[in-house]
Formats: sequence, C-alpha cells, structure tokens
Amino acid sequence: MRATWLAWCCSAVTLAAEPAPSDDGHEPQLEYPQTESPPSDGCRPATSRATKNQPPPLSRPANPWQAIKDDRPVPAAIRFNDSQAYVRGRQEVTSCDAQHDHCLRECSWLFEPYPNEATKALVGFGGLEFVNDPASPIQRGWMTTYRPDGTFAGEKIRRRAECDFIAYRTIPAVKRLLTPGIRVIGFTGSALSNEYEALSEDWRAGVVRKIDEDAGVLFIKRSTEPWPLATIRIPVLRYQKGGKVELMPGFTKDEITVRPDDVLFGVKK
Repeated sequence: MRATWLAWCCSAVTLAAEPAPSDDGHEPQLEYPQTESPPSDGCRPATSRATKNQPPPLSRPANPWQAIKDDRPVPAAIRFNDSQAYVRGRQEVTSCDAQHDHCLRECSWLFEPYPNEATKALVGFGGLEFVNDPASPIQRGWMTTYRPDGTFAGEKIRRRAECDFIAYRTIPAVKRLLTPGIRVIGFTGSALSNEYEALSEDWRAGVVRKIDEDAGVLFIKRSTEPWPLATIRIPVLRYQKGGKVELMPGFTKDEITVRPDDVLFGVKK
C-alpha cells in the first residue's frame, strides 16, 4: 500500500542565495579543513561546493549521538551563509549497504513533515507540495542536514521552509533491536544504487508487523508489501521543532549505537 498524499500550502520560503566568488575568481575555501576521520560531532565539511569535493564516505555506521549537542541537533559545517549546507550525494559512491551506513553522512536526519494542517513545507525543485496523511500506514521523508539557521535541507529539500516537522536520527537495522512493533524506515527501492540516491530519493516509514529473516524482508502493519531488510533503518532519536532531541520510545541511551558484533542485514561477509 502506498502513502496517500495531500496538497498543502507553503509560507516563509526563501531561495538560497548563490555564493559570491573571491576576488581572485576562485571559490573561497572552507573555514574548516576536510578530514578523513569523522569529527566529534556534526558533519565533515566539503572542501568546496563541488560534488567531487565532498568528504570520504563512511566505512562503518555513524554514532547517532554524533549529531547531537546539548539536546539539540549540531548544525552542518557550511560556507558563505546560513542558507547553504553543502551535503551533496555522489553517483560514483556505490557501496551503500548497512556496513557503509547506507551512504548517509554522520549528521543525516530523516525529515518528515508533521501531519498537521497548520504546518507547511516545500519539497523539490518544481514547487511540489505534499504532506503525509496520518491515516496511512506509510509515511515518507527525506534525508537532510541541520543548518545554523534552524532549518533542515538536503538534495530533495532545496528551499528553506519554516514548518512543523519531526526529524529522526537513524541507524542500520541490527538484529538485537529489530522487533515487531517498532518504527522503521526503508528505502523505496529494493536496494540503494549510490550515495546520491540515498540522499535524494524518498524513504518510507512504518511500524513492523512481521520479520522474515530467511526471505530477507519484513512487513509493516496494514500492508502486505515486503520491505527488504538490507535497506531498513531504525529511528532511535527524534527532534521536533522547538523541542529537544529525545530517545525514541523503548530505547535506552547506551543501546542505540551500532556495535562491532552486531548482525547487520544484507552485508556480504
């Protein structure tokens, strides 16, 4: 079953300003240098706005607490002004299994427009306006990063929109935490082809009804469509506009980080 979408309005939307070149005609450099190792919090910055100069992809799942400080999301390292956070996906990065954190970044948040008629969000380049139907068993969201101006942006959400939302920090599904009754997200396709796809395409969310490890799938409540375990992620932290980052129900602080001995789904040994 697919999610039902309702058209809705948008307000307080401003386009990101294009950066000005430096006096010598070259792009200004980042305030922070690129690093091979993840920082203590937030995202590694790119060395320029070019896609090829994005930081190295992850080789292991990120710590979900890495994007949190003082109960708030850590803003992404940006250039030029608060309306731009350069986290761009690359089509040449293709190792997108759970071991590589599904090609996400240290500070990736799943942005889900809050199902309230009074809230607004603008998605995509063409001015497509959608809101999740709270009556549907499936909700949808997009991968984003948090910016210093207090908004989320990503490959799909390019325009700044002031809206109510819930943003989730997620981890790859691990066997010890994946149980019926918990909320999960999964990629809309059978597998992730590359980093750009992971950061730009729709992710769907639902509540687990049944898990079939032998078949490599799970089923969510009120749906008969199988979701591949290889693309499943578990929301473990949530942040609602105006609030503080909090644990998802049923989880404890110490159990939500992926451990070296955890069983990941869809990872070739």
